[in-house]
Amino acid sequence: MRSFKGWRSWLLPSFVMLLGIGISLGLLTYGEGGVFFNGDAGLRALLSQQLTWGSWQQVSLNISQPPWVLALWRQGLYPFTPPYAYEQQGNYFIDAPFTFSVITAPFYRLLGYRGFYVIPIMSLWVIWGRIWQVCRIWQVRSTIIALSLSLVIFASPLTLYGAMYWEHTLAVALAFWGISGMLFHSLPEGFTSRISFNQALVNGVCIGLATWLRSEFFCLVLVLAVFMALSLLPHTYLPKWLQLEIPQGLSRLLVSTCLGAMGATVLGLLAINAVIYGHPLGVNALEVDTAISVSQRLAEVQSNYIHLVVALLRYFPAVLLGLGLPWLMQGQARETALRLVWVGGLFAVIVPLAAPLAIDTEQWGPRFYLILIPLVGLVVAAALRHLWLDKNTRNKLFAAIACIIVIGSHSNLVNGGLRDYRDPLTNSTSLPRQAAPVVPAIKALSNYDERWVAMSHQHVAQQLWPSVRSKIFFRVKTDPEIEQLAAALVDQNETSFIYICDPIQPCSISEQQRFLYKLPNNQIDLAFESLGTFGHYPFYRGVIQTEATARPAFSTPNSLNGR
Repeated sequence: MRSFKGWRSWLLPSFVMLLGIGISLGLLTYGEGGVFFNGDAGLRALLSQQLTWGSWQQVSLNISQPPWVLALWRQGLYPFTPPYAYEQQGNYFIDAPFTFSVITAPFYRLLGYRGFYVIPIMSLWVIWGRIWQVCRIWQVRSTIIALSLSLVIFASPLTLYGAMYWEHTLAVALAFWGISGMLFHSLPEGFTSRISFNQALVNGVCIGLATWLRSEFFCLVLVLAVFMALSLLPHTYLPKWLQLEIPQGLSRLLVSTCLGAMGATVLGLLAINAVIYGHPLGVNALEVDTAISVSQRLAEVQSNYIHLVVALLRYFPAVLLGLGLPWLMQGQARETALRLVWVGGLFAVIVPLAAPLAIDTEQWGPRFYLILIPLVGLVVAAALRHLWLDKNTRNKLFAAIACIIVIGSHSNLVNGGLRDYRDPLTNSTSLPRQAAPVVPAIKALSNYDERWVAMSHQHVAQQLWPSVRSKIFFRVKTDPEIEQLAAALVDQNETSFIYICDPIQPCSISEQQRFLYKLPNNQIDLAFESLGTFGHYPFYRGVIQTEATARPAFSTPNSLNGR
């Protein structure tokens, strides 16, 4: 009988986990064919590909090209510009820490494009497994574990990030591993077990490593460092409202160890950044706009708060449970839940002050607040465990959780994973909406013989270049830049190139189809012929004629039909 109960305790959580794994694997289909959720991911992929091919000596984006191409890039035709890439002492750095590209490079080498998604989806599963592990240590019933996992898996935006080539899930997994590890034995009441010294060390390192991937986790480190320091200080030196007790299952040595490991890991990152970027804050220092006024920055902060709070409530309404349930609890359960609420709450308050504009790129839900999702999952589990014997309260909570799961599943899995959907208020864009316009463009570009690709906006190269690495891209927006590229191609005895327009930014050649350039020793006649629209990208072929050449005849491949 006991063995049957033990097996049954695994049944519901296992079903929820397996269903979540199946859904997350299904979402990966939107990344097939070299499609990335946004342009930022394309830059990360380019760096990862570079590292895969053996260029480990530097983490700048060093794309090997002929000297004349490099000369054009230095003269202003480089494909990427701020805020997506920054030039520093002759090197180009993408607007993201190099660490994620380094970590994913071996998987790309082994599995190709599918390898890019190994780390994001495995990190997602680790988060789910960690919630289950902590709940088992807290002696939480299997029904409660299943409900808590359901909130995190089906009713939150976190699951969709497992299908994006982005470092969010890995950073959340590291930070959550460390935080939850320090609370292993905070429940149930009266537990005398403690984590080991090595566990405290690993927990601190994991939290610190999250900053190597996402800059908003510096805010989390700051919050945790303050809490740990206050718990270590003698209460005689502190006012009552700042007096914090060391959590059950920990000791002064263990808290000090975690704090030291966390701090040392962050200092290690600052030192590496100083060597690579010339500044301890790394690429974040390059992104700072010193010309922005105080009023503009305040407007950005206000926009961040509005966007993040609205996105959090819209795509993860379970946060309301996390805020309200601790006040229904008593004793050790309440203390544990409130610690999580205070850590998450202060983090949520600080991040909008330090983060860049929160809606500056396509995303899904509040991407800067993703760490709050597993923390809320633990709060809900602790609350249900504590309130289980109160049948009336328990039934009300079950009904509330069921409603939130239904609402959250529709908001995230249906709108984000199945529908062509975009929420302009939060810039949340679904996976199908992002993938559908890009696939035809990648197929079309790979079928044209021209190696040289001009574009009206860098977004084109961010989306397409990782999938067609044999091509060479130039950012060409103005008539003088078109002339500059055409003259360089004539010098290389080239007679044509592909021009791709960004669907959002204006494209001058769609209005003017023919250009005539007079050079000192030559005259260039450049004509553009439309090749069609693939996905949402208009394609043109630029055909170059000079006095010494006759116009060649070109035809569109039979396999390509612009739509």
